[in-house]
Amino acid sequence: MPVFTKSTRRKIWGGAAVGLAAALIVPAAGWAAVTPDEGPIEGGTTVLIDCVDLSSIGMFAAGGQNAMIVTTTDDVLSWGDWQRGASGSGGGSSPAQIAQGAIPVDADIVDADYGLWNGYVLASDGSVYSWGMNSSGELGDNSFPAVAESSVSVKVSQGAIPSGVKATSVVAGSGNAGVVTDSGWIYTWGSGVSGINGDGTTAWRDEPVALVQGQIPAGVTLTQLAIGNGNGYALGSDGWIYSWGANFEGALGNGSTSGPDQTSPVRVSQGAVPAGVTFTQIAAGNYSAYGLGTDGKVYSWGYNGNGLLGIGDTVTPRINVPALVTGGDLPAGVTVTKVIASELHAMIVASDGNVYSWGNNESGQLGNDTMTKSASPVRVVMTDVPAGVTFTDAELGDRASYALGSDGRLYSWGAMLSDQTSFLGSNATEGRMRPALAVSFGATEVTFDGIPGTNLDASGCPISVVTPPHAHGSVDVVVTTGLIAGTTPTSYQSQTTIPGGFTYVEPPVITTPTLPDGLVDQAYTATVATTGAGPITLAVTAGELPAGLTLDPNTGLVSGTPTTVGSYTFTVTATNQYGTDTQEYTIVIRDTRTPATSTPTPTTTTGSATAGGTSGGTGTGGATLAITGGTAAFAGIAGLIGALLTIGGSIYLVIARKRARA
Repeated sequence: MPVFTKSTRRKIWGGAAVGLAAALIVPAAGWAAVTPDEGPIEGGTTVLIDCVDLSSIGMFAAGGQNAMIVTTTDDVLSWGDWQRGASGSGGGSSPAQIAQGAIPVDADIVDADYGLWNGYVLASDGSVYSWGMNSSGELGDNSFPAVAESSVSVKVSQGAIPSGVKATSVVAGSGNAGVVTDSGWIYTWGSGVSGINGDGTTAWRDEPVALVQGQIPAGVTLTQLAIGNGNGYALGSDGWIYSWGANFEGALGNGSTSGPDQTSPVRVSQGAVPAGVTFTQIAAGNYSAYGLGTDGKVYSWGYNGNGLLGIGDTVTPRINVPALVTGGDLPAGVTVTKVIASELHAMIVASDGNVYSWGNNESGQLGNDTMTKSASPVRVVMTDVPAGVTFTDAELGDRASYALGSDGRLYSWGAMLSDQTSFLGSNATEGRMRPALAVSFGATEVTFDGIPGTNLDASGCPISVVTPPHAHGSVDVVVTTGLIAGTTPTSYQSQTTIPGGFTYVEPPVITTPTLPDGLVDQAYTATVATTGAGPITLAVTAGELPAGLTLDPNTGLVSGTPTTVGSYTFTVTATNQYGTDTQEYTIVIRDTRTPATSTPTPTTTTGSATAGGTSGGTGTGGATLAITGGTAAFAGIAGLIGALLTIGGSIYLVIARKRARA
């Protein structure tokens, strides 16, 4: 089965947007991540984005002489043999988009597979689309024998699949294909030779027919399908494998090597499988089959030409029950996560991040830097794969092999014979005996809310870019990548959107303009308030607080009891990881013990005349002022004023008397 991951992407051809793909997310894949994911509004933050998050390879598949990728925007790009419409009018030596044909523009493709001169994709609504050869009805569109081949996709007919039942995976073989459905059953079509459709007949079918029950126990549903050259295999919900088709070279795995072919499923024998071990995955080759056990080991049966069974020898021509694939180069303790087979060789993906292969090696497809066949697993040489990159999935054609790297790039090898280089998908002019880049990608631009970043470095993984200035807030990060075949850029580009991938943050701002004055020996509280991204710390960076007061660096609270009168000027600085802000304050501390002053009060002596005097007054006393309270300086001033008033009063009385005598 092909690997499958999706993110939010937009496809671009030649730099011009041509459509939007549905925003579908596989939870295991998650969003791409920007590290760090925040920085100052001035820009200048160097961020990293992992390459695998940017890969436009959503899934890939291979078979026969062809291979394909399905991009994260649901575009199907193929390469390889042009014969019999097998490429779907896609690429030759490098990936190119197949003809749209019957595939809806908005189709959400969830599975894909390649057989011998046939390609198939499955949409999320259960619809299957096919292209290529139709010599035995393998297109499945009810067009055989009138249509011999199709270089554009056609829709596979509903056939015997009940209404409301939906296909969940599609599998291709050599002249046959089939689907597993959400009802837990299998439907097949194509050549009927040896009963390979498993429908109880040897009839050729040009639309889906149901697999018959055969020896599958009642109540057991079917979870996987594998189709090889001559046989079909199903994995049941009971963890066991059931086979049908040619009774040749022990391919049925039921202990038989001769006799009538089986047009309905039979149960594969126990063989070397330990008691209690069941199967989790199946694969099929040329009259041979493989099962991955719950013990992390692989078991094989059938034809052993070129060491195809991986049992360690080529002398044994066939095995008709499951046998253990020998360790070979596989280290002790390393388990197998997937087994894959072609008509000529087989491969396993191991828990150590390596792939191991065995069988025919005439085209260098084993990837061990030789062209010598092997009867046991040999480790694929990683010399030309970047350090630290491991292989997470693999697919096989007959003469070439493919593996997906942990860097999101596809690697290929093999095709050493003449006229095979197109199988590699890398614009290669010659084959190779170890993995090298087939389909990769390069980041050409990273934007932040549409503003391009600077200093983009896409030469390694992860890529790096420097953020441009932007206002405060979260922005989408969009990475434009171009697809590369080997070292040659193609016209295919895509965009990966990371929603809210980066947040621009402001330096702190002190929002308190002034602080109140205080009194000695009385409790004081005030707060220096700030805004901005936390954590924010505050400190007095110039001057000093009034004695008895302190500043809390986390809350901005100024508190305590002042002890000394005076005026205090100081500077407070607020700091976060994005910058600083400062504010100068003055606090005056006054003494609560200073006595209050009073107003002077005049007094008069007994008599008819007042300090103000009257025109007829004959008073005999003088006016006096009594001063109470105040400071000594004030008392002196008040005394002077009193003396002047007294003198003025005396002069007034003298004048008044003279007028009276007159």
